[in-house]
Amino acid sequence: EKLSQREKHRLIESNEDVIRTVEELRNILPSGHGGTGFHDAKKVINHLDDQMMGFIAKSPFLHLSTTNAKGEPSVSPKGDRAGSFVTVQKDLEGRGSTLIIPDRPGNRLLFGLQNIVENPNVSILFEIPGTSTTLRCGGSAYISKDLGLLNDHVARKCIPKVVIVVHIQYAFFHCAKAYMRSGLWDPTSWPKEEYKVCFGFWPILCSKGFY
Repeated sequence: EKLSQREKHRLIESNEDVIRTVEELRNILPSGHGGTGFHDAKKVINHLDDQMMGFIAKSPFLHLSTTNAKGEPSVSPKGDRAGSFVTVQKDLEGRGSTLIIPDRPGNRLLFGLQNIVENPNVSILFEIPGTSTTLRCGGSAYISKDLGLLNDHVARKCIPKVVIVVHIQYAFFHCAKAYMRSGLWDPTSWPKEEYKVCFGFWPILCSKGFY
């Protein structure tokens, strides 16, 4: 007998195996010497240092995590050529304090942008191809149509319609273990054939062998 989504959720809520508190979680997975969260983790800082700004300058790709007013999360990929993509603004002490992320043309669903309008809290993961270490950072964001910022992020003679401005509240480098285990940057681990995904009316054509 099939269960409704509500019934499935009730079963999960009543399941005694579900971990419900941080204390219970930490009893299973104790913290190390590095800390337990943003407030005390030794590697987490409240700005971008020189090494982090250098990483961003070489990164052509990032994942942007946002949440709407209802708490529904979304993650959006964003990318462009390294060095002409995301820019960093510094504070008076020369520390990276703000990210400017141009919004390039995409599917026009605007999930991430709409979420930022409702909820400014964002998190970002930067990647460099072939590099297993990643940079994680986040803070408070807003969307700007400032002409100066738009002109600073022209690509292929196209001016972005808007940019995402992120005031950094935390930043840290993440270890390489997930990338090493997955073999993500190891060409020998890649599928021999591209996994082709069909969109919109394309599934019909795909089913008929036109793709």
